[in-house]
Amino acid sequence: MIEQSLAWVLIVLVLCLDIYLVWWMYKSKRKMRRFALAPIFFVFIIPFFNQPKISDSFLLKTVGIMFAALGFVIMTLGGYEFYRRGIIPALSKKESSRHKPEEITHELVTTGIYRLFRHPQYVGLFTFLFGYFLLLSALYALCLTPLILTWFAAIAYFEERYDLEVMFGDEYRKYKKKAGMFFPKISSYKFRN
Repeated sequence: MIEQSLAWVLIVLVLCLDIYLVWWMYKSKRKMRRFALAPIFFVFIIPFFNQPKISDSFLLKTVGIMFAALGFVIMTLGGYEFYRRGIIPALSKKESSRHKPEEITHELVTTGIYRLFRHPQYVGLFTFLFGYFLLLSALYALCLTPLILTWFAAIAYFEERYDLEVMFGDEYRKYKKKAGMFFPKISSYKFRN
């Protein structure tokens, strides 16, 4: 019982520490930003810790599969928009030591799923995790979802503030008014009779 409690405390501390490290990396312009999602490994193993099950019902497992599938589709659509514009190969070149950062062009993606919200990969990953927790009927993991959502929100906030707003300026600020961070903005849609 003590080992299990320590494991849960460790998971919460790792997520909180990661939020702080992400803030520090963005603030200090460190190049290790891609490690911001490294603690996702802990999030995926949470359901396998000894914990009470919510239910073993077929309905709960079906809902879990639906949420996981929806999350996967959202992440895929977000990735597709990058791929379609050639941004993924450009990012690969940027990571390569053979290319100078000035050679890589940046483009603000506002089409496809990005018309609805600015961070479809985070939305998709969170939705997938929620479905994954339901599918495995993990009560404690579900109780941690607000912390995980806070973690994603912090990473997205720092990414926007220290990267995207600096890189795209007013164009990104206008985009922020049209598309929500994690949820579509209803006010930006015009309803016609």
